[in-house]
Amino acid sequence: MQIDYPLEKIEHFTAGDSGSSVLFLHGWGGTLRSLIGLSDPISAHRKVISIALPGFGNSPEPTTDWGTWEYAEVIHRWIRAQGLSAIDIVGHSFGGRVAMGIAHKHPESVNRLVLIGSSGLLLPRGPMVILKVMTARAIKHLGRLMGGVLPEWLHAQRQKLGSADWKAATPMMRRILSRVIREDLSAELPEIHSKTLLVWGLEDFAVPVKLGRQMNKMIPDSKLFILPDTGHYPFIDQPGKTLTEIWNWLELPAPW
Repeated sequence: MQIDYPLEKIEHFTAGDSGSSVLFLHGWGGTLRSLIGLSDPISAHRKVISIALPGFGNSPEPTTDWGTWEYAEVIHRWIRAQGLSAIDIVGHSFGGRVAMGIAHKHPESVNRLVLIGSSGLLLPRGPMVILKVMTARAIKHLGRLMGGVLPEWLHAQRQKLGSADWKAATPMMRRILSRVIREDLSAELPEIHSKTLLVWGLEDFAVPVKLGRQMNKMIPDSKLFILPDTGHYPFIDQPGKTLTEIWNWLELPAPW
């Protein structure tokens, strides 16, 4: 897969200088500091690297509408350019999707995975979501009939139908978001052989915990850790318990 992207412009920071590397991949709309509550304490024992995925932070946007595999390939190329191999990857949400793509396509580059509320399986659609999608498609079709120009009031109605992530995104990132949420990795998950920890909030409404349970059944060497009273950001809602579970999974030294 040939993808033209300036690897040297990927925003990143490193901390710690001992042990094998741990790469942190943020979720959609995040930055390279989104997971600092996890990476900072881990840096006392391992070299940690956090990056801003293309299109986020100061990393340039892709010039075409990438999907999961384009992101996975570019981040893998960046990993190799840093001289890294057999690293651990911690990914949240969209970052987890990218991490799974790397582990599947380049298993030699990944040791252990930690997936936090990770996307990758198709989300179930409730009646209201289906209605919004159908309405948005109808408005889009009407726009085509009108020569591609929507009246201002109709354009405003379409904007209201989008998710918060979609509304905050640029036109290119909206196309990317629309593409990746339709990509189903269920065929690839059974072929991931990295030891994988799945961390999920029981009250995660962005990526429901039932998808975490499905992933746990599909990824051969995986463990599911569910936190009650926790949403899509376990490292914010329950930072101590989340860090402890990841700490043990990465087999880091006892902190006392």
